[in-house]
Amino acid sequence: MTAVHVHGLIHHDLKPQNVLLGDHGEPWVTDFGLSSSHLSGSLSKTATSRGTLAYKAPELFRSRKHGGAHVSPALDVYAFGVLAFEALTRVEAWAELESPVIRGGWGVGFSFSPMAGT
Repeated sequence: MTAVHVHGLIHHDLKPQNVLLGDHGEPWVTDFGLSSSHLSGSLSKTATSRGTLAYKAPELFRSRKHGGAHVSPALDVYAFGVLAFEALTRVEAWAELESPVIRGGWGVGFSFSPMAGT
């Protein structure tokens, strides 16, 4: 990802399905269809909707007025952290968030245990 960031790009959808392993186990990041330039410094409203929910950085969910998202490599770094967590623990991060968020709110009938299933 460093090579991508050096060229001013943000992937926006780093997740296990977009990392393939080569013949010798080396990772290859794929699917740059949602990528954008971090040289602009800010995200449009449509840009904040890019990517997969479980791998999105928390700042993408705040309005700009409240310290919301700015385009930076940190967005991909957060996604890599989630990806690494899943690879090391074999636990799907934020699995319990899918339904409550889609139903319209955080914390409604929701309890989270990051080590569930270990």
